[in-house]
Amino acid sequence: MSLKALSASAPTRAFYRRVIGNVFGARGRGASAPSATYFNRSLLLVQLCRKYGTFGDSARAVEVGTGWIHFFSLVLRSVFDVRISLVDAWDNRQFTALQRQFGAMEGPLLSKFDLGPSEIERARSVLQRIQSARSFDEVYRSLGFEYVLDSTLESFPDASQDLVFSFHTLEHLTHDIVETHLANMFRILRPGGMQIHQIGLDDHLAHYDSSAHPKRFLRYPDSTWRRLFQNRLQFVNRLQRSEWHALFERSGMTVLETLDVRCDLSGVRIHPQFTRFERDDLACVFTTLVLRKPA
Repeated sequence: MSLKALSASAPTRAFYRRVIGNVFGARGRGASAPSATYFNRSLLLVQLCRKYGTFGDSARAVEVGTGWIHFFSLVLRSVFDVRISLVDAWDNRQFTALQRQFGAMEGPLLSKFDLGPSEIERARSVLQRIQSARSFDEVYRSLGFEYVLDSTLESFPDASQDLVFSFHTLEHLTHDIVETHLANMFRILRPGGMQIHQIGLDDHLAHYDSSAHPKRFLRYPDSTWRRLFQNRLQFVNRLQRSEWHALFERSGMTVLETLDVRCDLSGVRIHPQFTRFERDDLACVFTTLVLRKPA
């Protein structure tokens, strides 16, 4: 109810993002070390880039939904010599949280990421530049980043990127722009370029209640979901694993690998709207997709 109320108008949405998200949220993030979840996701990203030889010379990448402190892009830049465009739909950056969290990253980076001598030197250089910077703009200039507010990637030129990646972002795309967004991700990739996406398929409102099942939203038809729960601040499109596969394949991408995490659906009431899906499909809580654009 609170999220629906705060979604009601542009001023209430701005209040939520600037005050609740950027002020109170920054205090919490600035006071803590990087979470194990973020750390493990960034490690997976690096491992997949190594496995598929994603980057060559003059490599370029786009992170879709780069978030408060560009965590995944900064870890990626600490390991690989890559220029990255950081893309968001709205500005929610938190510079103090960035410096505090990356101030505690040298030990984990050097001990867990299996870095070679040149990569160790690069990682230490990146962390030092983050700590010595006085603003996001200084970080961007130092590391070859650019920050772009673009909800559909329309501003990027064709065949200009080696990698497009995201973590728990695509589930927030509204239905009217999903196919356009995926078409643009395909368009801006060079032939043979890669996409890596981890997509949350869970009920994000369950994040606020530990007793709620992560796939609770399966009990509601679209009409009830829109009327009672859907909001513009924690919007979830409720697309299932198989639907994402079909959407990416229609955009032209080839699925190379899928890593899934599933839950137990015992006791979950499933609305007839979702009975067309296989049970393993509905049980998927999040999926990681590795895709390639045909050469």
